[in-house]
Amino acid sequence: MGGDHGEQKLITKLLDFIRSKNITFEAITTTNRNWQSITYCHRRGQPLVASASIFEAWLRELVRYRNRYAHGGHAAQGAWVWEQWEHLLLSSFIFPLILKLYISQFDTSVTYTISDDDLKLIRMIEKMLAAKDYYDMNQNDGTTPWGELISEAQWLD
Repeated sequence: MGGDHGEQKLITKLLDFIRSKNITFEAITTTNRNWQSITYCHRRGQPLVASASIFEAWLRELVRYRNRYAHGGHAAQGAWVWEQWEHLLLSSFIFPLILKLYISQFDTSVTYTISDDDLKLIRMIEKMLAAKDYYDMNQNDGTTPWGELISEAQWLD
C-alpha cells in the first residue's frame, strides 16, 4: 500500500481537512476496542504502522470493509474492531457532519453554515468510536450509551 493507494489518499485528505478546521476531538478515557491493531504500510517493504488515532483506524477499517464488499467479497473475514452494523450506524452519523463542515467553508450566503451543535457533535466522534453497546438501555433512567454521548456533546464549550 504505497502513498498513492486509494485508502491512504482518502485518510490523508480527510485528516488534513479536519486539522485545517482546528477540530479537537474530545479525549477518550477508556475503550475496549483494539483500534491500534489497524495498521498500514507507507511504502512496500517498510514495516507496518499503527493508526495514529481511533478516527484514523475507523476510517481505514471502513474503507477496507467497503473494498471487500465492492469487489465481490461476501463475508468480512478476519478480526474487525467494529462490526458491520456499527460501521453503518457510525458512518450514517459521522459523514453528514463532515459533509456539513466541508460545505460550510464556502460562501455562507449561498451555502450551509455549520451550527455550534454540529461542531460539538464532531468533537465527540472519537468518543463515539470508542464506545460499545450503543443501545444497551440503562435500567435506572432508560438512557443508552449513544444517547449519553449525544447529550454530553451539548455541554461542551
